[in-house]
Amino acid sequence: MKTIAASLLQAVTRRATDCSTPASDQPMSILIVDDEEGVRRYVDRVLSGAGYRTTIAIDGADADSTCC
Repeated sequence: MKTIAASLLQAVTRRATDCSTPASDQPMSILIVDDEEGVRRYVDRVLSGAGYRTTIAIDGADADSTCC
C-alpha cells in the first residue's frame, strides 16, 4: 500500500505542477472516489498529509452530488 500511495502522491504532485493555472494560497482540492472505505481513508490520509484539501465520495452518484 505504501508503494501505491507514493505513486499516487507523485502523480498528483506532477499533475499539480503541470497545471497552467497560477498558484494560490489555497491548497489544491482533490475528490477521492472509491467504493472501499479503507482505500478512501488511506488515500485521504496520504493526500491530506501532503497538504491537499480532500473531499470523499463513495461512488459516482455521491461524487456528482458532492461536486455539483
